[in-house]
Amino acid sequence: MGQVPENYLHTHGTPRTKWLVAVMACLTAAVLSAAAATRPGHLYALAPALGLCYGGMFTLIPAVAADVFGLRHFAANYAGLQTACAIGSYVFPTQIAGWFYEKAAMHHEDEGMCIGRDCFGPTFVIEGFVCLVAAICAGVVFGTTGGVYQQLAQHLHEVQEEE
Repeated sequence: MGQVPENYLHTHGTPRTKWLVAVMACLTAAVLSAAAATRPGHLYALAPALGLCYGGMFTLIPAVAADVFGLRHFAANYAGLQTACAIGSYVFPTQIAGWFYEKAAMHHEDEGMCIGRDCFGPTFVIEGFVCLVAAICAGVVFGTTGGVYQQLAQHLHEVQEEE
């Protein structure tokens, strides 16, 4: 995924933040589709889309951080962004999903075992809402960094002409 936005930046001047908005919108759609899934097969079909979206996000964030904040404090900025991912990776599976799973498992016949949309659906809805907020935030970043990417595209164009 990382090479596609890079090629579009070099050839068309398309900002990486625009790709980030698109990836976050697709991730939102995929997560909300997982919330609406009625069969395990639906989740299997969504797994590649979810993986591509998460992978796309993780390949774009370092480049966007460097573009927006510069390279002077890149390590600190990137560490902060990765800390947010680590917190989310802890909160969603252990706290939110665990709470909804245990609550739904009490209503199933096989005590302690939960199979069905009611087990994980609410977690996917919450995650979808968080992804939607992230897509909106990425849209704000896209709207405010247009000048940065115009300068970057112009610089890349000048370098390519020199070669």
